[in-house]
Amino acid sequence: IRALSWDMKFGSTRLLIDSPWGNQTLELNSLGLFNLYNAMAVFTALMLEGHDIEAVKSVMTDLPQANGRLEV
Repeated sequence: IRALSWDMKFGSTRLLIDSPWGNQTLELNSLGLFNLYNAMAVFTALMLEGHDIEAVKSVMTDLPQANGRLEV
């Protein structure tokens, strides 16, 4: 799995990844390069566990940013 591109805006990030499950776009409620790495790890773990790809993407979109992490 690898990041193809990302776009960080105030409070959110759109991440395009290349994975064994095809190219996917993840919408995240977090900022910072370390959060992109974390998101790719979470995505991969959930997919390897056999979860539905659309459900994984939906859940990841709904995850709130952790308090105290790059708050503006």
